[in-house]
Amino acid sequence: MTTIAYRDGIMAADSQVTGGDVVRGTAKKIFRINDLLVACCGGSDEAEEFRQWLRAGAAQGDRPRFRDDSRFSAMTVDADGAVNIWNKFCVPQLADAPFHALGSGNELALGAMAFGASAEQAVNVACSLDIYSGGPIQVEYLHANANAGRSAEIIEVPAKFKAKAKAAVAAMARGPVGDLS
Repeated sequence: MTTIAYRDGIMAADSQVTGGDVVRGTAKKIFRINDLLVACCGGSDEAEEFRQWLRAGAAQGDRPRFRDDSRFSAMTVDADGAVNIWNKFCVPQLADAPFHALGSGNELALGAMAFGASAEQAVNVACSLDIYSGGPIQVEYLHANANAGRSAEIIEVPAKFKAKAKAAVAAMARGPVGDLS
């Protein structure tokens, strides 16, 4: 599937394309459409249909109709930083939280951000543990000028986050997780 994370004006996503249990390649997953940052999870055909619908103005009467077994979801962030989570019925829900994540690695990314990780660090953590997330990490800034003077390289996850993630997985296998600090 994928991992998408958003925090503090930065959206990050893995780039792995998976078909069944096979890695098929990589693809861009974050787009700018009508002053929105947009990222989708699920089938690439559904993601493209959703993006086309947004580009056309997102009229509710013309919204895409996905299969009953669709695993589609999307995250959009408007210029003011308001985050909407979209379901397979293309109905948005305003999400008011300090950080957000979607996709197969969302719980890993949320856990990393709960410990202070940035969006890109959280996706990196998820990619290290979720078999359906991987490849180079794409990073987009809510305000394009926010990247001025900053390298576009992926920031390496500090060893402490990787160690805490591995400790959490090991602890879950043994029972309830305690303090990981």
